[in-house]
Amino acid sequence: MITQKKKLLFVILAVLLIVVSIVGWQVAKLYLQPKTTETANVTTPEAKTTRTTTEEPNSDGDEKEIKERVNKALQTQASNNKKEKDSLEKNLEAFSKAYLTYTSVTAESDFEKAAPYMTETAKTANQPNSDEQYEGNHDIYKQSVLDTEIFLDVDMEDTKGSFITIATCHSEGEGGTSSDFQWMLKGKIEKQTDNSWLVAEVSNGNPSNFPEQFFQ
Repeated sequence: MITQKKKLLFVILAVLLIVVSIVGWQVAKLYLQPKTTETANVTTPEAKTTRTTTEEPNSDGDEKEIKERVNKALQTQASNNKKEKDSLEKNLEAFSKAYLTYTSVTAESDFEKAAPYMTETAKTANQPNSDEQYEGNHDIYKQSVLDTEIFLDVDMEDTKGSFITIATCHSEGEGGTSSDFQWMLKGKIEKQTDNSWLVAEVSNGNPSNFPEQFFQ
């Protein structure tokens, strides 16, 4: 038969067992909680790495797009430069024909046809003062251009350049004399503030009579 003392001891042991269980459970929770936090911290960089990896193709795409835009801009610029150069060659051809077409009677008025293609300095330097500048000053002399060949040396991004025109001319004088011959112009051109090009300097003559430095 269980005595009163044994019953009391049994109750005390039961209470101690319950207390120990509760304390043990709290301690276990404290130890388990940092592991959960640590696991969360470890997975966070992985998520960041995943996001970074998915963004890389976009970066490559942006770089490709930039290259395409740059290439397109360069092609457009090259096309614009070619158009500008072609236009300049046509203007120099028109200038050469106007400059080399005249008569000994109408030399000064004929010069006005070439003047729009020239700077003010070039106009002043080349304006004919009298018919004595031309052949046949005692007879009527006529000269016209049959064909031209333009040699252009210019960078369209620059503001200065040079040109040479080889022209096949036809001349007529009183008495029915006529002849075909080659004539040459050598000049310098300058870009104006409105991006147009004008002849700044020009010299001309028979190619066979020009000094060697003329061609340099």
